Amino acid sequence: MMNENIRLVVGLGNPGTPYQSTRHNAGRWFVDQFSNDLCASAPLESKFGYYKACLSPQGDKVYFFESKKYMNECGLSIAGFAKYYKIAAHQILVAYDEMDLPPGVIRLRQGGGSAGHNGLKDCIKHIKGDFYRLRIGVGRPLKGIDPANYVLSSPTYDEQNRINAIITDACHDARYVLEGSIELFMNKLHKINHGV
Repeated sequence: MMNENIRLVVGLGNPGTPYQSTRHNAGRWFVDQFSNDLCASAPLESKFGYYKACLSPQGDKVYFFESKKYMNECGLSIAGFAKYYKIAAHQILVAYDEMDLPPGVIRLRQGGGSAGHNGLKDCIKHIKGDFYRLRIGVGRPLKGIDPANYVLSSPTYDEQNRINAIITDACHDARYVLEGSIELFMNKLHKINHGV
């Protein structure tokens, strides 16, 4: 694992008001909060999507990005944005919803497969190299509930509270990735847990 400064933080999700509160937009919840904590500027629009920019502690420009495309087709716009700003794969952190983790748990890793997540699969296809993945737990549906419908519905009140709590904690510690201390951020995440 490299201790490279992260220069692009991406939140996976679907654009538009009907999707804002769905589990599939958990990555965007993280990016919205993290960018609001660090950047005073309003979101800007590019041909690739919406973004904010601010300076890291080292004086490097850091971008927070959300694609205009739907989840399953977002990879090309993310890769295009990264290429335009000359950002390498190992300088990218992609946040997304993870059914294999319960609500209230977040994990970080570099590289790997998509585990059936179509948005992540499209990112892997278009971003050449091992980017970092921030996996935000949303849990699995009860037996008989279609996973696609599950992620496109809102969390329960209790689930939302746990997801909000872990995102708040993660945003506080995520500043380390802007300083090149990715392993420290990973260790911090493993110590916090709002799951049951």
